[in-house]
Amino acid sequence: GQCTSANSSSISLTTLATIPWSEGFTGSTNTPAGWSITGWTVGTTAGAVGNPANTLYKNLYSSATTGTFTLPSFATIPTGVKLQYQYALTNYNSPYGDPGAGWGSFQWQISVDGGAFTNIGGAIIATTGATYIAGPDIDLSSYAGQNVQMKLNATWSAGDYYLSFDNFNLLPPCSNPAAPTSLTQTSSSINSINISFTPPSPAADAYLVVRYPAGSVITLPVNGTAYTAGQALGLGTVSNILTGTSTCTIAGLSAGTSYD
Repeated sequence: GQCTSANSSSISLTTLATIPWSEGFTGSTNTPAGWSITGWTVGTTAGAVGNPANTLYKNLYSSATTGTFTLPSFATIPTGVKLQYQYALTNYNSPYGDPGAGWGSFQWQISVDGGAFTNIGGAIIATTGATYIAGPDIDLSSYAGQNVQMKLNATWSAGDYYLSFDNFNLLPPCSNPAAPTSLTQTSSSINSINISFTPPSPAADAYLVVRYPAGSVITLPVNGTAYTAGQALGLGTVSNILTGTSTCTIAGLSAGTSYD
């Protein structure tokens, strides 16, 4: 005969993310797929803004002294992969400056194939000057071929501030393209110049043109980060993003001003 059982069971499945992977919180204020961010917020507020869109932030102070979030689980880590990210520290109250040394720290942890989380790298205590800086890369080379998940634990020590994170990337290693040559100014007007250059071979996928006030310290772009024209990059401003061309007009210049 045919029998039917009233007993049942269920299983929980976790979808693994794959590499290359990035998260810049640009499209939504919802919790990204695979993340756990209890106590954190995706969005912007007066003292915590994204770079350039939303950010993942938490207010740490004497009554909220810890914060933890986890990234998605990743399948089969390739050789040479590093976790890259940016973070910022800003005081809770205007003018939202850097809280200074002694604010606290954060520590990355890693879980392999669903096991217990253990520390990876050292505790991060560097201040940021109230702007985003690149956190130390987390080298995952020793986990090649394994499934991993990463967790961040933040700890307050003093002050009342926002701790914000943005522009997470897990990217396979790549070789830097050669630099363009024969950079030439072809024409100019009172507020713009036209330039051309010779691309290397093989050519890069795209070229980022950044204008700086003369003598400024140059800030390198962050691998895996999408930039837009008009966006600040350190003391400079992204003026053009070139694909498929080696000529452009750099506009918005001030008469009588020197640029690098």
